[in-house]
Amino acid sequence: MNLLFQKDGSWQPLPHWAQFYIKLGSQLAKTPKVDTRLVVGIAAPTRAYAAAFLALGMVLQKAADAVVHEDAKEHFQYLSSFDRGTPVLLRVGGQWCKGKLAGPGVHLGQLTNVNYNSLLTTIIFPS
Repeated sequence: MNLLFQKDGSWQPLPHWAQFYIKLGSQLAKTPKVDTRLVVGIAAPTRAYAAAFLALGMVLQKAADAVVHEDAKEHFQYLSSFDRGTPVLLRVGGQWCKGKLAGPGVHLGQLTNVNYNSLLTTIIFPS
């Protein structure tokens, strides 16, 4: 993951120490759950930043683990189950776009597509 921050008007990669804490948080999130407590000792110049980047790493890892890998047909059925107007995010060309589901398209009694509307475009996802 390439996280950046703005410094002096340009985007810079996070410092190595911050990347370390993010990776450590990610690894801790991957640790299998057991009946014992996991304790990690860290010598850091300030707890505030270390805790924030550790937490970020854990959240990013948990989010990545939560992604369900399903085939396109299953995902199409999942999308078509939502009500018209359900807010969604759509990734188009590397950009996230906010929009709403415009409802399913039905032809001769068959679900044929799911429609997505945003302020700029309408997209039809075929089944």
